[in-house]
Amino acid sequence: MQDTYVISAEEKSIAKLAYMDTLTGLYNRRGLEKYINDISVDEKKYELTVCSFDLNKLKKVNDTYGHSAGDELIKSFAIELNNSINLENEFVGRMGGDEFIALINTKRADAVLKDIKQNIQKKNNSGEFKHKIYYSVGPAKYISNNEQDIQDCIRMADYAMYEMKSSYRKK
Repeated sequence: MQDTYVISAEEKSIAKLAYMDTLTGLYNRRGLEKYINDISVDEKKYELTVCSFDLNKLKKVNDTYGHSAGDELIKSFAIELNNSINLENEFVGRMGGDEFIALINTKRADAVLKDIKQNIQKKNNSGEFKHKIYYSVGPAKYISNNEQDIQDCIRMADYAMYEMKSSYRKK
């Protein structure tokens, strides 16, 4: 007779924690690595737009109002990202601190980024948030089965985001 192994609720919870960010409920870095490994196994050609996000003025909120206010800002931004991404075949995660990443179907990327911007502007203007959300984003296009490495694409998205953040600071 063959033994079957049943995963307990506690083991499932631990496994979930390994891939999830506890503050936002989004995936974490390990979740991103798992997602990349899972899609890399698929031999179909696909196009993704990798978007690197970073919150602006978070340090000022933390220093002025405390880290709980900063955490609320991070959670609010995560909710907006999560609501805009198609979680069945796209990815959104928190890489740490105030940095987020999304892997979006390239055909939808412009519309998704526009939706995120509009939704945050609405929330900022509504007074719903105690502190306004300001962010920078850097997109980079990735095509599977090309000679391009997805990690290089992530670095390009980070670079584009930091360029936007730099120009934001100059204003």
